[in-house]
Amino acid sequence: MKTKEKILKNKIIAIETALKINDWQFIKKWHSSREWAEKDLADLKERLNCFQNGNSSNEKRGIL
Repeated sequence: MKTKEKILKNKIIAIETALKINDWQFIKKWHSSREWAEKDLADLKERLNCFQNGNSSNEKRGIL
C-alpha cells in the first residue's frame, strides 16, 4: 500500500469513527461542524477512489 493511500484511508476511518460516536471535540477541532466533516469524508472517499483507479490528475494538481 502506498503512503498516500494509507493516509487517505486513515483519515476516512478517523472521520467515520468521529461521526459514528458523535465525537464533537474531534469534529470541531478538524472540521468546525458535522456538515463539514461529512463533506470532507465524501471528498476523501472520492480522492481514494481516484487514487486506487490510477487517476493521478488530483495528484498532479497537488490535491493529494
